Amino acid sequence: MDFCTDDEYEEFFRSVPEFKRMLVRSGIRLSKYCFSIQDEEEEFRFNSRVFDPLKLWKLSPMDLELRPRWED
Repeated sequence: MDFCTDDEYEEFFRSVPEFKRMLVRSGIRLSKYCFSIQDEEEEFRFNSRVFDPLKLWKLSPMDLELRPRWED
């Protein structure tokens, strides 16, 4: 999505594992969680942000661009 160059992307993914190892060596307990929801649930949540005035503040331009790419 053009947030960075290809070189920056590669550097990020090269350096992240070493950064995590440094944290653990320092005594930090590192826990990673991956949450996944189905497309139907995401569609429901997205629509609630679009149509509910109390949730509209949660909607960003990035949400609008990324929603069609959910399955990707």
